[in-house]
Amino acid sequence: MLAEQGAGLVIGIDNERSGIDVGLNRMRDELAVEPRRRVALLHGDAFKLPILQRSCDFVVMTDVIEHVEDALGLTRHAAKVLRPDGKLIVTTPYRATERPLDEHHVREYFPDELRDLLEVHFDDVTILLSDPLWLVELYTMRGWARPIRWMVNALSAYANVNLFLALPVHRYAGQITAVAGNPRD
Repeated sequence: MLAEQGAGLVIGIDNERSGIDVGLNRMRDELAVEPRRRVALLHGDAFKLPILQRSCDFVVMTDVIEHVEDALGLTRHAAKVLRPDGKLIVTTPYRATERPLDEHHVREYFPDELRDLLEVHFDDVTILLSDPLWLVELYTMRGWARPIRWMVNALSAYANVNLFLALPVHRYAGQITAVAGNPRD
């Protein structure tokens, strides 16, 4: 998506070879040749990025931070590779319980916890909440939930609005997006 929107170079890094393979297949199937030329998918470690300090406009961590033991070290490394006006974008599930709901998550965050973590290495942090958690749950349920999902989808498609996302979600969001700017060492 970033390459399609005009990014000069997009580097994707995953420590699982399978993630790289899925990405390469999706790029081949879904991305035009020109933007595909500006994307490099690499097998690697986010703590040892093969990227020069202060060379990136954006670092995007999509559902990554909840999987690492050293989240502070991860955000420190991201801050180092960003230009002074660069941005870190982090998405992560909203913490719903004291223990992570996903067995593969090391830690899930409340919005204030994620803000506090990012403010160690960034001066400006904005937290955005998305989809109400109950709506996320609805989409993973089977049986009686199916007609309700159809109704939600039909309302969104035909009325061009999703009333459920217009409601204030506050503590019951399913996803957190954080945008951190002004990195500091």
